[in-house]
Amino acid sequence: KAAPSAAAAPGTYDANPALVMHFGETEGNPKDSTAYGSNASAATAVLAPASLIGGGAAFSGTATVSVPSSASLRLIPAKGLTLSAWVRVEAEQTDAYVLALEDGAKSLVLGINGLAPFARLSDGASAPAEIRTAPTMVAGQWHHVAVSAGNGRIVLTVDGVELGSSPATVPEIAGTLTIGGSAAGGHSLAGGV
Repeated sequence: KAAPSAAAAPGTYDANPALVMHFGETEGNPKDSTAYGSNASAATAVLAPASLIGGGAAFSGTATVSVPSSASLRLIPAKGLTLSAWVRVEAEQTDAYVLALEDGAKSLVLGINGLAPFARLSDGASAPAEIRTAPTMVAGQWHHVAVSAGNGRIVLTVDGVELGSSPATVPEIAGTLTIGGSAAGGHSLAGGV
């Protein structure tokens, strides 16, 4: 079987990735490269065609990218979900959200406080499950950060190393995915993704 053409990006991903954004657009909002087509509905981040790996987005401390709720982009407890991104900050952050999937009081957040990544899962009923780490990021350098939720726990990974996990009540979350902040405003990231 022949490999799909690089021009046909949705054909290069199987059904597992729910969203892949390369931020390589020269105009318009960022687009999802998977077959699901969960494109951003709004974006105030500055898109750059050249970044760490292809395109990138610069977040000023007030800019965000919003992807609306969809059938494919959600946390299903039995299946689990991982949110991940390459991120670079030039200075310490204050409870900044890199990625946040939010549905009312329920949320899965991957963020940075100071130079320390953190992960938080809120089921909307009990105290959030949270992982806070020591500062592991270096200002001015790219780091791969990820949070996984499923199987009754959340896991925080930085640069391929698991930094912590926490038991958690994993709810279904089918809300807006915001890159660079919270859907309600605030928790703004100043850096590159």
